[in-house]
Amino acid sequence: VALLLAAVAAAQASVLYGGHVGLVNTGVSASGRSQDAFGNYAFNYGIQDGLGATNSRAEVGDAHGNKKGTYTIADIDGRARRVDY
Repeated sequence: VALLLAAVAAAQASVLYGGHVGLVNTGVSASGRSQDAFGNYAFNYGIQDGLGATNSRAEVGDAHGNKKGTYTIADIDGRARRVDY
């Protein structure tokens, strides 16, 4: 039943868009993280949206509560910002 409904929905979308159904680029992302038994950790991620804008974050911390990291953002119009903490 679900496959039948999906096929009908795809056919209807094709009719609504004049027979041309384009794919939408929603972007890409990546991330990583680690933590040891003492509470030391690190994580990061990076995202690029479908238009080319990017943002990212990276942080490391230790068992004493110390943290160090960076946020970045770059818009498609060329503006970029970075925050270090």
